[in-house]
Amino acid sequence: MNKYKIIFINCLVIFSLGITGCSKLLEVESPRNHLTTDKVFSDSLSAVSALSNIYYTLANNVNNNYTKYISLYTDEYIYTALNHDFYSGRISVDNSTNANIWGYFYEVIYSCNDILERVNNAQELSERIKSQLINEAKFVRAFCYYHLYTLYENIPLILQTNVDENRLAVQADSAIIFNQILTDLIDAKNGLSADYPSGDRARANKWSASALLAQIYLYQHRWQEALDDANAVLNSGMYALTDYVDNVFLANSGETILQLWRLDGFISDATTLIPSSRITVPQYVVTGLLYSAFENGDLRQSSWLGENNATTGGVTQSYWFPYKYKNRSASNSTPEYLVVLRASEQYLIRAEAKANLGDIQGAISDLNVIRTRAGLTELSDQLGKQDCLEAIYHERRVELFGEWAKRFIDLKRTGRLNTVMGEHKETWVDGESERLPIPMLELTYNTNLIQNEGY
Repeated sequence: MNKYKIIFINCLVIFSLGITGCSKLLEVESPRNHLTTDKVFSDSLSAVSALSNIYYTLANNVNNNYTKYISLYTDEYIYTALNHDFYSGRISVDNSTNANIWGYFYEVIYSCNDILERVNNAQELSERIKSQLINEAKFVRAFCYYHLYTLYENIPLILQTNVDENRLAVQADSAIIFNQILTDLIDAKNGLSADYPSGDRARANKWSASALLAQIYLYQHRWQEALDDANAVLNSGMYALTDYVDNVFLANSGETILQLWRLDGFISDATTLIPSSRITVPQYVVTGLLYSAFENGDLRQSSWLGENNATTGGVTQSYWFPYKYKNRSASNSTPEYLVVLRASEQYLIRAEAKANLGDIQGAISDLNVIRTRAGLTELSDQLGKQDCLEAIYHERRVELFGEWAKRFIDLKRTGRLNTVMGEHKETWVDGESERLPIPMLELTYNTNLIQNEGY
């Protein structure tokens, strides 16, 4: 464990007093602001611990209230315990999980804004540390805004910490949102080193910014820019696919571009996603649609899905649950960190960009890198463009399921969300369900916010 992690653990409680506990959008009491200003940026180690707390919040509060629920919202997971708003596809405006998704993303954004405002005036910090903190904060802020936009679309753009101004913020045009995202990421790409500031790929580097840029350019159908950034990552010489799919989500995997550090070597969602016993009904199971999407012999199906045989009322039934992460409790021998960005997605981004630019053979070549690792036969490079794109969408579905709402984002950016989900869920409403509702608490707190259509 490096020294920054030790400082992070010691300072986490102190720093949390400065930025957490906000039930409404960016509402922070003045004494907490003063504590952040006076204490956290007084030396480099405590300043780095402030940044580490942001990553910690992403790994815990954001991810716990985001990834698995959006998988429920689409066609990836089923919740077996009770009826669930996210599985029904109709979320009430006072749904607490939805409020947490919005709130925790904006909490992280507030923390990034706090760093960006305070660091330049912190005389005790070196210029190198200042640059590192500023550019990592910009990367994380862009990450949050990208995900907020894909979920809600109509969101306020908050770039400072003044509570009185924030509580009156209006929703920004999508062009303004994406302009800020790209500005932050390009700054981060240019300002961060290719080397990681920590030895475990748990803080953003230059290639993290490029990898996220490639995602966003893909969302915007800016194929050449997506190709260029994915190329830059894959040609950097720092990342290579693991030989075995079993090793993809281990800490410090060779294909990991960014991961979120976990003290005990297991992700915070593990106890929810992985059943405590192999004879119980799992809380979260994959849909039949996802299970059947895997081709025969796909190693990802056998490695990334777990099977429980549970008996209810004398009838034994098989249940398949998400099993990309194996550790349900602490593990020192095979620790797992929460993966945010990985090289396999960059191959798929590059393939899709190439296909849309007319390089079908190049697209199939990248696609076959992923298929070969999964134990599948290679596809012919004589496919037409549309068949090539369908093959890429298929590989994204089985490769990236359960990761940071990739399925929802993919369906949305390719214009297939309402068609696919309308066939899967009777409660899905075309024109409404592709956006989550603005939480009622936020509308009450900030009367300038306007609810999304249909809620």
